[in-house]
Amino acid sequence: MKKLFIDLDEDAIKATPFRPGDTFTGRVNFNISAGLKYTCIKVRFVGLVSTKVAKTIEEVYVLNQQTVLLGNPNNATTSVLDEGKHSWPFHFTVPLQHLPSSGKYRHGTVKYTLSAVVTYTTFLGGVQDFNKHKNIDLVDHVHDANYSNPVSIIGSSNTKMYTNNDRHLATASVSIARSAYRPGQLLTLAVDLAHPQKIRRDPGCWIQLIRKEYYSAKDQVREYSHVIAASAHAIKIDSGSNTGKILAEITLPADAIPTMDTTKIISIQYHILFLFDMRSQTGFFERKSKKSVNQKLRKKIVDSPGGFEVDLPIIMDIVSEGRPPLEMSLEYQASLTDRTTGRDSFYSNPYDSIVVATSQLAITPTPAPTAYTHDNFSPPIISPTSAL
Repeated sequence: MKKLFIDLDEDAIKATPFRPGDTFTGRVNFNISAGLKYTCIKVRFVGLVSTKVAKTIEEVYVLNQQTVLLGNPNNATTSVLDEGKHSWPFHFTVPLQHLPSSGKYRHGTVKYTLSAVVTYTTFLGGVQDFNKHKNIDLVDHVHDANYSNPVSIIGSSNTKMYTNNDRHLATASVSIARSAYRPGQLLTLAVDLAHPQKIRRDPGCWIQLIRKEYYSAKDQVREYSHVIAASAHAIKIDSGSNTGKILAEITLPADAIPTMDTTKIISIQYHILFLFDMRSQTGFFERKSKKSVNQKLRKKIVDSPGGFEVDLPIIMDIVSEGRPPLEMSLEYQASLTDRTTGRDSFYSNPYDSIVVATSQLAITPTPAPTAYTHDNFSPPIISPTSAL
């Protein structure tokens, strides 16, 4: 009889879901009723992103760490494990980089798994694996201070055709307090307007919060765009200063899924799209107030002098509160020291941590928690847009 268990320590259970930088601990427990010839006993921590599009499946590893508890990872030698109860401590550190959050998505899943594997010899002289798996919840978290800085972007369009004279330029400068938000939060927008003449448009500015989803499985691709919040606002340009201002608020959905930009087969992005109608003149049938805008009107506005769009990306961070990275407890460190004394193979395998950034494999020692050193989410690089 063989029974294999994976148990997380109490501190690790309380800290779930794990985040980048966390070091969690646990034990592999193995009970056997008779002696067992084995070649390797190990525990793996694996992150797998999988997609299914039109019956085509693709998988990408984003994390693959391994710790050898006993034996040889190449199954080169055979040892005997006595009957009874056996227990080995283990620890893993979630890499300090952005990783996709666990969950099920429209055409894919992100899954992190702990796997204990006992490789033993069979009666005929071959080897066979005895496995136990445990799902691990992991969420990405935006720690970088750049996401707390104000962000602004400028859009513009010339109000007269066939000229680049700045005197005829209509501009809109959009500002937000930071680039990363959490579901349920209130996002405040400020728009500073400038126009060469006095105009009134009600509405003259349409704002949409859009979630863009991308899924690929080999040669199959699916893309979706969802408007999850929208509003319309008046534009009023005073004749004296030739300026105006719009203040707006967007309540982010409480059930918003997180931004994902760390794997080539699933991408989830959030954008705030602004449409500005700062044309000097409008058609007679356009003067009726329109709280929403269809594609036909949008194209007409953008294709006309004084009409333009501004696209501002934001990041959705689903972690609701900050906490310091989870670290190994003093009790665990003491037990680890006791276990490793006099046992060269225990936790001394130089290849105990295999970290996969995307689909490429790199072998590195298990890192200790430090400050973020790698960031796959680049803050928006904002520069003035050219005239449309």
